[in-house]
Amino acid sequence: MAVEKRFSKVASLTDLNFDCILEVFRWLSLKDAMNLAETCNDMQDVADYVFKKTVTELEMDFGVDMKQALHQVGSYLTAITLVMDKCEITEKQFVEISERCKNVRSVTLIAFKRNLINPTAFFTNLSGLDNVTLTDSCLARDEDFFKPLTKLKSVNIKKCSERERLALIKCFEQNRNITSFTCTSLCASIVPMVPNLERLSMNFCPERALHINHIENFEHLRYLTMHSLEGNPCPILTILAERGILEELVIINVIATEQMFRVIKKFNKLKFLGIGKQIQCAPPEVLPPQLEVLKLGGFRFSKNTMSNMVKHHKRLKYINLENCFVYEGGCYCDYFKALASFTLVELMPYKDREIHVSIVSTDYSPPPVIITTAHDLWIRNFMEDFKMFEISYPGLDRVEFGFI
Repeated sequence: MAVEKRFSKVASLTDLNFDCILEVFRWLSLKDAMNLAETCNDMQDVADYVFKKTVTELEMDFGVDMKQALHQVGSYLTAITLVMDKCEITEKQFVEISERCKNVRSVTLIAFKRNLINPTAFFTNLSGLDNVTLTDSCLARDEDFFKPLTKLKSVNIKKCSERERLALIKCFEQNRNITSFTCTSLCASIVPMVPNLERLSMNFCPERALHINHIENFEHLRYLTMHSLEGNPCPILTILAERGILEELVIINVIATEQMFRVIKKFNKLKFLGIGKQIQCAPPEVLPPQLEVLKLGGFRFSKNTMSNMVKHHKRLKYINLENCFVYEGGCYCDYFKALASFTLVELMPYKDREIHVSIVSTDYSPPPVIITTAHDLWIRNFMEDFKMFEISYPGLDRVEFGFI
């Protein structure tokens, strides 16, 4: 009631009540909402109320006016993404962003070039950051890049080079409470500097592989993503299975073997399992007992494969199939409709359970939705009536469900 009273002047001027004004703002894009607020001064209070409630993250690719965005929503933001290659931003503007966004706790820098902008003042203004992500960025061997930041809990380095190694060493030395680290290209030797890691995502290959002794030091590791595995992951997985605390495991570009599947099923607390890409073998039917989410890429399904998975794992609720194959007509195919039909038949005995299946296929014709026959309509009705089978059409959810 107090909030509505604040906007009584606006309502009287516009012949709209409070709820109507709020609804108008909720349906506008951020750019249009900011323009409306600036054009109609009496709308500013409503805009501030909506922005404070709804705008906490902002990607600045500078499709919106930077000064306008900083003025209108800067103080409400808790996370910002700066796409540096889509604008000509000066060091002064870079610092201004940090001055306007004092409440930000997470920063993502895309295509940042250290030789063009000095980040020291920017990070000094945001010394309370707990998450930093760098993508396609270059630190130019600046080991003091993270110097102002001493409260980090999560560091993510994506598509960067070996030159970031010195900066990370310094970063780890002054941020002993880091619990999450993503690294897709750097040397694994620096990772043991962060013994409190709970979440680790990085490339693994023979010449840069984490030594088994390193894994043993990670007593709190609960989430692990292993990329580009060229060697045998079983020794590391065996240690983690024996420890029994891992809750999430994603393995990408691995040579799948029966030995690996036998080790994986020993993870008694694992709730999330992802294996891909280009596997082209049958998926494991025996999975960890507590598993709730299963993401598979490139696996080949035949009759009763999925049915047996669901039958033996009562907690399984979400299955994601990305570019998987099903045996039909004497060969394996990855057509969306074939996978959908196969899934329906396999899950029919379990229509009393809530199971969500997402299928991402290379079959993009005709996109994005295929509803042309009674059979296709039956798929939709099946989803609505039983509320246990949820389907994604080709290409949808690629970002949300896709493998990194």
